Amino acid sequence: MASPLNSVETSLKEKLIEFDKISIEEMEKTIQLKGKSEQEFLGDLLIERGLISEDDLSWVLGQNHNLPVISLSRDDVDLKIAGLLPNVVCRKYMVIPFLKIADSLCIASYRPQSPETIKELSQMTD
Repeated sequence: MASPLNSVETSLKEKLIEFDKISIEEMEKTIQLKGKSEQEFLGDLLIERGLISEDDLSWVLGQNHNLPVISLSRDDVDLKIAGLLPNVVCRKYMVIPFLKIADSLCIASYRPQSPETIKELSQMTD
């Protein structure tokens, strides 16, 4: 039987256990539950079960992707910059542009995206 975890989730599992954010036993129970609903992201299921916080998830995903973790409020986002990507794109990828430096657009993401998504977003903003 194939693992119900994708590569991001496998890495997430390993990091959460490595940094003592969750026990191996609790992780295995959660993976069994995830196997029954393969469309749910492991991190969401762990949060839903009260086993980790959203901050824990953000920190580990940031570590895995070598990305900084930021917390944005409405006051932190310039609407002119946020409007540089169409709303439908922001919703689809759960991203928001929040800073423009020279020719670079900094995009906050609810979760680090796949390389394919990053490439798509890059092509949209070139």
